[in-house]
Amino acid sequence: MKINSLSLIVGTALLLVGIAIGVFADPYLPASLSNTQKGYQAGFESAKTLVASSSIGAMFNTPADVRSLSGTVTAINGGTLTLHVGMEDPFGDPALADRIVTVDASTTIVRLSIRPGSPALATGKDAIPAPPLFTQTAVSLSNIGIGDPLTVTATENIATAKDFTATGIQIQARALSSASSTVAR
Repeated sequence: MKINSLSLIVGTALLLVGIAIGVFADPYLPASLSNTQKGYQAGFESAKTLVASSSIGAMFNTPADVRSLSGTVTAINGGTLTLHVGMEDPFGDPALADRIVTVDASTTIVRLSIRPGSPALATGKDAIPAPPLFTQTAVSLSNIGIGDPLTVTATENIATAKDFTATGIQIQARALSSASSTVAR
């Protein structure tokens, strides 16, 4: 999604207005918070509300129903993987940046490999479907390593799930340049 300069200016202005509101809302926050915490929290909440209601707020909305996530494996412990996913929503729960994925006997695991060569595609009325760019090879959990990029799917909604059981895992293909740069000497 491309952000134009006007949206960037509007978003920045809304953030600054939210921070200013937070500073002035300080006297109305609970006394249990320190002055710094009250000002920061109020400003953050105000900025969050303003950005969400602005024209750029839609860029940060996470779908309510999420069935797949992509990320990088950071840990493997028996039948569980820790998957670090990028946070698309800057106001989202940072605890969800790392997900615990359980792999059981019914989980399908495949490795995607890039097919050599690139297909030539016609356009317009002569267009033909392109052949698949990847091959899929069935593999096991032992073929997954730290640092592997994965796409994990589940039958349940995992938008806010810290841990869940995967029904499918795709080990993403590595870039051709890194694969072809390994030369035997």
